[in-house]
Amino acid sequence: MRSSLTTTSIRVLLTTVLLTAGAATQASAEPVPDEWCLGPPSITQDGWPFEGTLSNVPLQVPVSVRLGMDNLENVCVGMTAVVQKADGSQRTVVPLDKDGGTSGPPSWRKYGFLSASVASGAGDWVIKKVTWGAKFRDVNVPFKVIRTTTLTLEQPARTSGTARTTITGMVRQYTSTGVQAPSANRTVDIMHQVGSRITTAKSDSSGRYRATVAFTQTTTLRAIVPGAGDQYPVYSGFVTAHKLLAMSYLSAASTGQVNKLWKVSGTAFPGKLWTALEIWTGTAWVPAGSASYTLANGSYSRYWKPSRTGTFRLRVVVSGPRLDNSPWNREVTVTVKA
Repeated sequence: MRSSLTTTSIRVLLTTVLLTAGAATQASAEPVPDEWCLGPPSITQDGWPFEGTLSNVPLQVPVSVRLGMDNLENVCVGMTAVVQKADGSQRTVVPLDKDGGTSGPPSWRKYGFLSASVASGAGDWVIKKVTWGAKFRDVNVPFKVIRTTTLTLEQPARTSGTARTTITGMVRQYTSTGVQAPSANRTVDIMHQVGSRITTAKSDSSGRYRATVAFTQTTTLRAIVPGAGDQYPVYSGFVTAHKLLAMSYLSAASTGQVNKLWKVSGTAFPGKLWTALEIWTGTAWVPAGSASYTLANGSYSRYWKPSRTGTFRLRVVVSGPRLDNSPWNREVTVTVKA
């Protein structure tokens, strides 16, 4: 192949490629006058990291070589990569017959696909050689193919008040026969929709994990099996755990006196809830002048000072954010005497 580059330019390019190849890359003894097409290989397509996993169909693993200059896709034709398992088995020649590139700065590549089989494709692999016609470069680029983990998160039952919410689901992993089997002793993080951790569970021998959480509001969440070692993180879909407030019956005297404080008490859960006393005017409920939050133990007391005799309807209204039945109320009737 004729090149318009000077001898000095070729030497600079050759030195750059050799340095980029790293300590694990060893140039072949055969003279290679044009190293533009024999750059260091990687498991990427268009330069983006590949995180594919093996399930019940063969996995197409992109084997990629970055070219030494832009727009060489019509020059570096006939390239291949020799790939094998780390133990030397399944030696395969992968044609690098596809072109790809990214911009900013440009990065041109030749790539092809290794087909990792369902039965024996998982495990440690290594790229051993890159060839271009009679030229070649011996390399040693390891990579791993892992089997797919699947994660489910079941819809929790709606709970009320202080009742704890049970969160459960399954962790499974594809096997060499292409079926899913339980994956035991896997850490599962239960996460808020915004990303903070709620709690952590472990999968048992059946692959099931379970946790109980004291929610104070209706909460959207997901499960995550964190990445560890060669394993990628695995995510479930989002579910919503629904929560109801629970309000006790009211404790109050059925009679009161004019210009004397009358008291009504009760409890409401979960969390810090707003309680407000209201009185019926005959046409509408209006504030009766006593409102505040529940105490830490869920209790509250509201007060009313009647200004005249008669029979009155009063109620306590309890409300809180993201509770399916908020606001909720209970009512009493009071006879006021002089």
